[in-house]
Formats: sequence, C-alpha cells, structure tokens
Amino acid sequence: FPFTDPIGKEITIDNYRFEVVGVLEAKGAVLGQSQDKEVYIPLPVYVKGFANDSHFSATITVKASDAESFATVFDEAIGIMRSIRNVAPGAENDFEIEDNSTIKEQFESFVNFIGYFAAIVAGFSLLAAGIGIMNIMLISVKERTREIGIRKALGATNKAVLTQFLIEAVTVCQLGGVIGIMLAVSGSVALSTLTDTTLSLPYLWIIGSVSICIIIGIVFGLYPAYKAANLDPIDALRYE
Repeated sequence: FPFTDPIGKEITIDNYRFEVVGVLEAKGAVLGQSQDKEVYIPLPVYVKGFANDSHFSATITVKASDAESFATVFDEAIGIMRSIRNVAPGAENDFEIEDNSTIKEQFESFVNFIGYFAAIVAGFSLLAAGIGIMNIMLISVKERTREIGIRKALGATNKAVLTQFLIEAVTVCQLGGVIGIMLAVSGSVALSTLTDTTLSLPYLWIIGSVSICIIIGIVFGLYPAYKAANLDPIDALRYE
C-alpha cells in the first residue's frame, strides 16, 4: 500500500486473509537483505496454518535480563524446547539454537572470506601498480638523463642518485596510498551513516597499507634508480 494508509486493509498469505493492524518502522537492509519484508501474525494462527508446511519455520527469540544469567537462560531454553518436542534423553536436539557468539562466528567467517578475496585482488592491483610505477620512473630517468649527468659532474655519487630516485618512487606510492586511505575512510563514514552503525577504523590495516606502499616503491623503483645511478656522466651530459 505505497500511497494509502495500510491500517485496516487486508492481505493474503498462502490463501489466508489477514487484516493489517500495525506497521513496523523501516529498518533498511543488512548485507543486501531487506529487513522490512516481514509480516507478523499471531502464533496460534501460524501453528494452525503454517507449522506443517516445510516452506515455513518458526524462530523464537529469548533474551536474558543480564550477562550473568545468560548461561542459565540458554540451558533453560534448550531444556524447555527438548521437553516440548519430546526429545529423548541422550538424543541430539531436533531444533537449531543460536546465540550471539554463533552469529558472531558466522559473520567473522564471512568477513574472513571477503578479506581473503580482497587480498588476492589487492595483490594483483599492487603488482599492476608497481609495474606502472617502474615504467613512470624509467621514463623519468630517460627524460632527466642530462640532469643526472650534470649532478654527477658536480660530484653527486651513485649512492646519492640512487637514493634520490628511490625516494621519488616511494613518494609517488605514498601519495597513491594516502588518497586510497582517504577514499576508504570517506566511504566507510558514508556507509556507517546510511546503515546507522558504529564506525571502527582498523589502524593496523592503515599502518600496514602505508608500509606496503613503501615496500612497493622500493621494490619497483630500485631498477630505475639503479639505472640512473650507473649512468656514465659524460654520455649523460651529451644526451639531448
């Protein structure tokens, strides 16, 4: 009922007609799953019309009054369910029970899978970026050959030239890393605002990203820097 008040209207669920007596507040979506496509009906109606249908299932939520009584309430819930469903002593439960730790473990396994996948994609991205950095630095060495020759003619050592080009390669990588971190933090802030969740910045990941950028700059900038450092000053001065 997108354009009218649904209160008092009727809906049909599996050939059963229900009157709308209330509307829940919108919750949005979590991990792509809508939390608003739900209908609440009286439990006796569910037992009568839907309990024997394999396409439907019932979820009972139990909340402990405090953390200290959680274990007791958890055991009592299992005992009551076993009694209601006539589960024989020693037999396994014929129902599923979950607590916050179970949900947390499932979510962590999902996050770990996403993390591994992202790590593989990031590895290929870093490899491509490193090759790009190396090509840029090789072009820079080619264009600045005469400058390198002048520096070496004025007394610059191979080590000084090598260090200069390595610092430039690392700087380029760090600029890309900082921009990436800023975009990631901005996206996380926007996502947490839209989903009304608490933002947690993974400082270790940020530090690790900066460190990886330094390593990429050194590894892929070493060859261009070595090439620049070993240029013959006389040939470099003659370069046009």
